[in-house]
Amino acid sequence: DTGRIKGDGPPSFLLTSKNADRFGLTLGWKAESPRLADRPFPENAIRRDRPPVLAAEEITYKVGGRRVLNRIGFEVHRGESVAVLGANGAGKTTLLKHLNGLLRPAKGRIRLHGDSIRNRKVSQMARQVGMAFQNPAGQFFKLTVREEILAGPLAMDRLDEAWIEEIIRLFGLAPLLNRPPFRLSGGEKKRVAFAAALAAKPDILVMDEPTAGQDGHFRNTLGGLLSEIRSRGRTVIFATHDLAFAAENSPRWLVMHDGRIVRDDFPESILTDIRFLEKVGLHETVGN
Repeated sequence: DTGRIKGDGPPSFLLTSKNADRFGLTLGWKAESPRLADRPFPENAIRRDRPPVLAAEEITYKVGGRRVLNRIGFEVHRGESVAVLGANGAGKTTLLKHLNGLLRPAKGRIRLHGDSIRNRKVSQMARQVGMAFQNPAGQFFKLTVREEILAGPLAMDRLDEAWIEEIIRLFGLAPLLNRPPFRLSGGEKKRVAFAAALAAKPDILVMDEPTAGQDGHFRNTLGGLLSEIRSRGRTVIFATHDLAFAAENSPRWLVMHDGRIVRDDFPESILTDIRFLEKVGLHETVGN
């Protein structure tokens, strides 16, 4: 804490509710029952009788003759939160980059509100699909954090000053507004990227590894924000290795393995299927 060791001891001591508060640790789950399979899961009250906001239809993508994505298909509805899971190399990031047109499939199509995005520019897609990359520095192009956050809303004529102030507060960016985004820490860059992706109020927010490099407080803050934007009818899709965050914030998981979606299910069903977790390389993430 501010450069000093505030607590020193085994997890069983530090992660009790009393000591977690004392040492400034934010628990994502009850210390007395840390197993993911024991956690309560969010409900999913999505109207599936309505057309999906986004659909992938038989998406195939190749790199050097190798199929990175192999006949991917799924639908996502308004207000839904979907977590994309899988081991390294499963195809998660490649799939996300198809959702706003950064990558184009060799076969198949992405539909947004029923229409194919094949001939739509990435700049046009940005009005409806906000993207936060795993490496946020790759999407920065302004000289200050404030300019970075405002770039999208100004370019798309979607500036809502009250909303901008709200996300600046939620992501704790006020002290950073006049600093160059490239000179921030990894965690700070990630927060700026999230704020920039949300600033223009896209219909769909896509995030790649949103909790990487972030502490427990930020994870909880981000979870609250995702819940808020979903309540406003927006859709969230994120790829992650953080199964605890996924369990807390998504009632629907898409599990990828070798470029395919091998399971589309509830987290409680997936987390109790040990053989399946071993097969797709997620068993070590869950623990005992």
